[in-house]
Amino acid sequence: MYKIMLVDDDHALRATIREVLEKENYQVMEADNGDTALTATRAAAPDLILLDMVMPGIDGMNAIPLLRKQSPRLRIIIMTAYASVQNAVQALKQGADDYLAKPFKINDFLVLIRKHLQ
Repeated sequence: MYKIMLVDDDHALRATIREVLEKENYQVMEADNGDTALTATRAAAPDLILLDMVMPGIDGMNAIPLLRKQSPRLRIIIMTAYASVQNAVQALKQGADDYLAKPFKINDFLVLIRKHLQ
């Protein structure tokens, strides 16, 4: 069973995404900011992290290189409601594997998850 770390400061969104992922038989861990995510990934070693770009504390963009250094094989998908070409390019340069604009369609989201876990 694949482990996915979901990092977003929006509790309601995390609950919805968690429900979708658990129905697909993924093990889901949650964090509400980058600081918590860094600590949790050390302990839990997820296969993939869904990382919100804008959060209090260490935001997603700054967490990417720290997560990459800590877990080089970790797949990182940055999620944001502030989608732009500039943000996408910056996220990929920082080490993200993919970029997802919110809101997104659940089917597209699941296809992206499967792609990165294969």
